[in-house]
Amino acid sequence: MLVLARAIAEASRDGNPANEVTTAGNTISQLGKSDVQSLIQFGDETISINGSNSFAGTWYGAANEIAQGVSDPNITTFVSRTGDRIVGAMQVFNGNNALHVSVMESIESGTGTRLMQTAAQESIKRGFGGQLTFNAVTKDGIRLAEKIGATLIHAGSHSYRLTEEAAKALLNQP
Repeated sequence: MLVLARAIAEASRDGNPANEVTTAGNTISQLGKSDVQSLIQFGDETISINGSNSFAGTWYGAANEIAQGVSDPNITTFVSRTGDRIVGAMQVFNGNNALHVSVMESIESGTGTRLMQTAAQESIKRGFGGQLTFNAVTKDGIRLAEKIGATLIHAGSHSYRLTEEAAKALLNQP
């Protein structure tokens, strides 16, 4: 049993498999020091793909904070990897009665849904029952919000809410 536990821990990015979710070759975990260079590279890729709509500055800042050991304890950054390449990232924090996804970006199909599933799991872990709030401005963001069952909070706004019921349905998706 110890050999199996050691093999699982060694296969884990940071030695703690309890904070990682692996689905179809994609692994999502909290940002760690070993991710700094890959997150910078991800930021560079998002600029080349998304141009001025990229959140590269957020990813560069998160990488810098982790490298220096001074990250904001109220913000959690998750990264999604295919192999050693980061293909998506998001930041979350505790909001009013829900976990708030403050920023999310991906460069590989399906990554946004998997990140939102991770956010719903984190919301449950933090006592919000899977409820999320987030803003969706781009066509892809709005399409993702609709796909996962989120509802627009106010007409004319870009603010969405994922309810407990919608989170349960989202977590049952492959």
